[in-house]
Amino acid sequence: MIKRQAPNALVFGPVTAGYGEMVSLQDAPDQAGREYLDFYLDTAKTLEMTEGKRILDVLDVHWYPDVQVDGKSLVDASHQDIFTPQKANPSTAEIEARVQAPRSLWDPTYVEDSWITKYDNGHQPIRLIPWLKEKIAVHYPGTKLAITEYNL
Repeated sequence: MIKRQAPNALVFGPVTAGYGEMVSLQDAPDQAGREYLDFYLDTAKTLEMTEGKRILDVLDVHWYPDVQVDGKSLVDASHQDIFTPQKANPSTAEIEARVQAPRSLWDPTYVEDSWITKYDNGHQPIRLIPWLKEKIAVHYPGTKLAITEYNL
């Protein structure tokens, strides 16, 4: 509908809320073994063929690293507000973990200490940007990429 009303508008989507949503739509009961972003991009491509025009211009995701230091997350889970400032006197290890966390966006040699690498991807580097670009290339080529929110 957006492209019908405003043909030159850039459509962003799905605006995922982190890794769990990108992979399984937060363990949605109807995922049927599919990776959510693969399904989403495949669906957009199919709709483009049906509609005769591009449906999605920019794959839009949010990224929230959950780096741990000494087995504790740097994100204080007791707070509901994701904008809670870091503690007043972080340790050297906590500072280093925060500085290194952005490497998960691109670095094929960096394995962050987080639930993502420990339990979900086989203790492999996340390489978020290359991983997303690979998905785009396979499932809906020509789609741009945006990370419109990043918060540690």
